[in-house]
Amino acid sequence: MYQRLDDAVGELRERLGGLPTPTEAEDIWADLWHREAHNSTAIEGNTLVLREVERLLEEGRAVGAKPLRDYMEVRGYADATSWVYGQAIEPGGWSNGELITLQEVRLVHNMCMSPVWQIEPHPDASPGEGPGNFRQHEIAEFPGGMKPPSWVEVDARMRDWVSEAESVHENGDEQLPEVLARIHNAFECIHPFLDARVPRNSGFIEVRSV
Repeated sequence: MYQRLDDAVGELRERLGGLPTPTEAEDIWADLWHREAHNSTAIEGNTLVLREVERLLEEGRAVGAKPLRDYMEVRGYADATSWVYGQAIEPGGWSNGELITLQEVRLVHNMCMSPVWQIEPHPDASPGEGPGNFRQHEIAEFPGGMKPPSWVEVDARMRDWVSEAESVHENGDEQLPEVLARIHNAFECIHPFLDARVPRNSGFIEVRSV
């Protein structure tokens, strides 16, 4: 399986020079965009079905008489996802070639969560814990035993995480999917933001790796 993936990635790079841009493969990217916005918010309890997500993103219409926060949540997640993949494929002029930066992590979270926070901010958030800002609360241990670090360690841990992400191509014989899974798990364990959302921050690494 890993060999087939390596072969496919190699062919993609050699024949096409990497992933096609959203303009070059508009239908494919649009379908991925709709499905990711739907699936990634649905697992957190969002009630919009795929058809409602598609209408919201393509037409700007809130159909289905669902709670306003659900529409805003999908809208924010979709905007953040679109920006992530756009920057990963065609970085802006300010990019220095890194796979991901701490600034990008915080910016993506801000883009993702700002719409829903405008109508329903996190009830426990302090003034300094809005979208894009690291948490200033301790997080309780998860049922499986994982305990995120103290909030005072988050900034340093995230800087270490960014450095680890930069080494994605320097992992010897470790397969790329396993490297990406390990890096994503490390992000989850830090739990840098007060809310539990991790909106495609690893998307930079995944797409830029290809």
